[in-house]
Amino acid sequence: MSSSLITSSALLALLWVTAQAVFVSASASSTEAEALLSSGWWGKWIPVDNSTSHCDWDGITCNQAQSVIEIDLHESCLLGYGAAELGNLNFSCFPNLRVLHVSDCWISGSIPHQIGMLSNLKRLNLSSNSLSGSLPVSLANLTQLRWLDVSGNLISGSIPIEIGYLKHLTSLDLSSNNFSGPIPLSIGNLTGLIDVDLSHNYFTGPVPSSIGQLTYLSVLHLGSNHIDGSIPPTIGSLTSLVDLNLSHNYLVGPVPSSIGQLKNLAWLDICSNLIDGPIPPSIGKLRNIHWIAMSSNLFNHIIPPTIGSLTSLIYLDLSHNYLVGQFPSSIGQLKSLTRLNLCSNLIHGPIPASIGSLSSLNYLNLSSNRFSGLIPCELGQLHNLFTVDASLNHISGNVPVFQCPCRLGYLELSGNLLSGQIPVELVRLCISLDHLGLSRNNLSGTIPPELLHISYLDVSDNKFILCPNSSIDLSGNALEFPLGCPHASKENERGKNKRNKLMHSFLIFLPITILLTFLVLGSIIIFRHKAASNQSEEAMDTRNGDICSI
Repeated sequence: MSSSLITSSALLALLWVTAQAVFVSASASSTEAEALLSSGWWGKWIPVDNSTSHCDWDGITCNQAQSVIEIDLHESCLLGYGAAELGNLNFSCFPNLRVLHVSDCWISGSIPHQIGMLSNLKRLNLSSNSLSGSLPVSLANLTQLRWLDVSGNLISGSIPIEIGYLKHLTSLDLSSNNFSGPIPLSIGNLTGLIDVDLSHNYFTGPVPSSIGQLTYLSVLHLGSNHIDGSIPPTIGSLTSLVDLNLSHNYLVGPVPSSIGQLKNLAWLDICSNLIDGPIPPSIGKLRNIHWIAMSSNLFNHIIPPTIGSLTSLIYLDLSHNYLVGQFPSSIGQLKSLTRLNLCSNLIHGPIPASIGSLSSLNYLNLSSNRFSGLIPCELGQLHNLFTVDASLNHISGNVPVFQCPCRLGYLELSGNLLSGQIPVELVRLCISLDHLGLSRNNLSGTIPPELLHISYLDVSDNKFILCPNSSIDLSGNALEFPLGCPHASKENERGKNKRNKLMHSFLIFLPITILLTFLVLGSIIIFRHKAASNQSEEAMDTRNGDICSI
């Protein structure tokens, strides 16, 4: 009997606990529904059906106990501009919330301190809103957080050092805000990070050396800030790194040779800094790299020949530096290269014939250097080339001829020492040619009539250039288009009309000017003749008077 009594007691206790759990669950569910409605988001801007459970409302996901685990409005947000504030949502009512995603909802105000009460939150996305203020220190309480994205807001202030407590964080995006101050060393504690984007802010100070502890890091974007100092050698420890962007900052010093350890690196952008010294030869070890942008720096050595080992390279921009030496022939090994920009450097010597091996190349800019010698005929064999700019060099010889099929649309060779005639094959084979700049050379002969359909044609300041069927000398002519030559472009028509008006005015005013000149000269002659006649008559009267007196 005692055993039966115990069993009955246990059953009653179980029923009581179950009832309590159901009551608590129902109470919690009711509290969450009230909190959603009191926020003003649901019912005012997001339609709700009061006859249904709040778990069926747009953007709400619940667990089996009817407790909210996700608030996701990034696809169904109907909030008006500046209509809602994040603080209107009572975070203490959502103890089981795992996802809060309210991007692109025009939410204003600041991130409330109470957000730290969401202890089970794993994903927080508040991007593309109008949030201001600073990051609350209470974010450090979100120890389960894996994804933090507040990009595209107006958040200011510094990153709190307490962010180092988010040990489970894998993605951190604070880009496109007004953050300032240094990047805290505590970021090195987030050893699980895979993606970091702090670009387009006002961060100052150096890149923290602790960044080298993020060995799982795949993406590191720190571009468009005010970061100074040198690139830390510890960056070579980021062996999982695929995308590195440090562009548009104030970085100084050389690129550390440890960058060659980034065997998985595919994109490297360090343009628009104050980086000097040589491009490290170890860069040739980046066998998986596709994109290198180092323009607008102070690099002042030769281009390392090891760059020819980057056989996966598609984009190479070393423009606007102080690179010296000759064009390395090893660049011809870059079979996948589509864009090569070396303009505005101090590179000298000939353009190597190996450039003809760049079969995928469609953009080539060698302008504003000190290249000399002939343009290699191999250049004309690159059938994918669309843009060629080798202006402002010391290149001699003839204008190159490109072989068919030819996709060339832009050819700029002005400011060189080219001689000979303009080849008619240039237009016959390159039917897409729309820009041809040959000014300030030593070209001679007649402009082929086929060139006259080109939208931009500049042959001014050459030795002796004639229009077709004309004897007009264009040497020293500063016009963009040949003077006296028919041309289809509107610019040429405007220039032609202007010259016609000037000639018309000249033809009208010239006879009038000549007539007035003759009238003035005639008047002067008549006046002087009359004056001379009067003097003669006076002299005669005087002489006659003397005779009479005698």
